[in-house]
Amino acid sequence: MLEIIAAGMRFVARWEEELAPQTVAAFKASLALPEVCRKCEFLDSCGGGHLAQRWSTERQYDNPSVYCESWKAIFSHIWKRIAPTFVVDLEPVSARQDN
Repeated sequence: MLEIIAAGMRFVARWEEELAPQTVAAFKASLALPEVCRKCEFLDSCGGGHLAQRWSTERQYDNPSVYCESWKAIFSHIWKRIAPTFVVDLEPVSARQDN
């Protein structure tokens, strides 16, 4: 039985064969993003990148995607184009009437 607790989630799996250490490491890495990703303004859009794009021999999966800067440029461009079209009409909660 394999039990992993990461990112506040508990994962339990029952396999007859023992999992390879690389498989366990990849699974844990998929739940634990690098600090730079957790602090990024585009995390909700990119999700930390594809796991295979985060691998390096020096730091294993503790890296942002190799395409990180490209994604940031794309997301910034999109936001600059669509942000002016957003219209948000807010009213104070106290002004609402419940029916």
